Amino acid sequence: MKRVISGFLIVTIGIIMFGCSKIDSPPNNAKAITEFKFISQDATGIITETTHTIAITVPYGTDVTSLIPTITHTGTSISPASGETQNFTNPVTYTVTAADGSTQTYQVTVTPAINPAKAITAFNFISPVTATGVITEADHTITITVPYGTDVKSLTPTIIHTGVSVSPASGVAHDFTNPATYTVTAANSSTQAYTVTVTQSITAKAITAFNFTNPSATGIITELSHTIAVTVPAGTDVKTLTPTITHTGVSVNPASGVAHDFTDPATYTVTAGDSSTQDYIVTVTIWTPISGMIPVPSGIFSRDGVSGNDSTVSAFQMSDKEITRSLFTTVTALPDPSDTRYTNDTNDPVQMVKWYHALVFCNKLSALEGRTPVYSIKGSTDPTVWIAANGGVVPTATNADWDAVTANWLADGYRLPTEMEWMWAAMGADTVNPGNPNTTGYAKTFAGSTGSNAIGNYAWTSENSSGTTHPTGTKLPNELGLYDMSGNVFEWCWDWWTNTYPSGVLTDYRGAVSGTTRVAHGGTFLFGASPFASIAYRNFGGPSVGYSIAGFRVVRQP
Repeated sequence: MKRVISGFLIVTIGIIMFGCSKIDSPPNNAKAITEFKFISQDATGIITETTHTIAITVPYGTDVTSLIPTITHTGTSISPASGETQNFTNPVTYTVTAADGSTQTYQVTVTPAINPAKAITAFNFISPVTATGVITEADHTITITVPYGTDVKSLTPTIIHTGVSVSPASGVAHDFTNPATYTVTAANSSTQAYTVTVTQSITAKAITAFNFTNPSATGIITELSHTIAVTVPAGTDVKTLTPTITHTGVSVNPASGVAHDFTDPATYTVTAGDSSTQDYIVTVTIWTPISGMIPVPSGIFSRDGVSGNDSTVSAFQMSDKEITRSLFTTVTALPDPSDTRYTNDTNDPVQMVKWYHALVFCNKLSALEGRTPVYSIKGSTDPTVWIAANGGVVPTATNADWDAVTANWLADGYRLPTEMEWMWAAMGADTVNPGNPNTTGYAKTFAGSTGSNAIGNYAWTSENSSGTTHPTGTKLPNELGLYDMSGNVFEWCWDWWTNTYPSGVLTDYRGAVSGTTRVAHGGTFLFGASPFASIAYRNFGGPSVGYSIAGFRVVRQP
């Protein structure tokens, strides 16, 4: 009996133990990517599981070299990891590892969207009338008012837009008797229509342009006072000058194209379509050559303290002060670009001035003084031609023609200094040890420094400027008599920017042959003295961009 019970217990216990044992399932082999997106770019990938590929389109202009994906998957891990910055210039492979150790790769291709821009940014008539359209982007309309009596059946617009094409095209005559539709096509083939309405003003009686062709001179019109100031080159006979006048009335007297004596201010009267009139007083001033051109001797200097890295510079003359706001407008007849938040005086250095602006100033100043202009764009040395070819404005974006400007280095006209000329002049040339190389000037903390004098006596920086520029020449000059070589505003140089100088001896070095940004030196009222005001500190900027901390000065042959 005991044997039977023992055997039953053994069998029963065995059954219980068997019933309680765990049966392990095989490891999970799931390894799919179920979502791939860029949160910052609001872009989600399209996953094709059959080919294990992911295609994702990001907004136009996205920097694909530094994108952070958020990835959802069914595996235990993924490499590269979710949330890890990645360069998607080329397709990137992501590998998902399953719980069973198996893997699956996915190839991710990122494509920037095609440019959707399709806006008209300027719509003007230049001939036979000059008129500027007012663009209302909200409802995509353009209104443009022309003088009374204008034949609107054949007007030729100049159009600037952000698309790839506009129809009807810019430069093609059109009948504006009724509102006209202009359609801009973007690179992605989307379109935007603008309705252009041209009206004639019966009351208009403004002079909008007053110029001389021989000699070339452009009038500065002040509508508030109804005055026009024209500066003509030195030596001009003002007793017989013939103006070209553009106006919004039906007539002007004396007429455009009729010679006049401008020895004294002259009155020009515009008559409107309703017979009302407006007088303008025209004053012609003969240019007086600028003073304060400081001789800078030839010499040799170390540009960076590295043995053998010496620069040789030929003699030249440099303006003792930065170009002021008043001088800029007088010479160029362009509006003052300066940001008035940072300036209180027209004798302050001009700022917000583009590198392109400096080209215009230099050639116009050369013409006023009867000198040979230095700069040439597409074979012309006349800035009026350059500007007209760009729709009547100095370029507001990178312009291949203006970037390809050439310089006649033998001309006696005005130009920007090269970077080596600027450094040589800023360090005081060879004044410390005449006739010998300057081996330490590059290390000066500011122009005029002796190592013991105070920068506050020589430069306007954030430490003493109260956040604005100041009239030029109000601090002490450096050893050559040059003011504000440190502080007030950075100064444009001719050279294209490169990260480093070439090594070895350089003679009259004029920089790289191409680039995307131009060099500037000297520090600014908005930054601290160190390191920005030092001789060696280099800055750069786009040539089509104006900066509130940047201006310029000029040089010419000795």
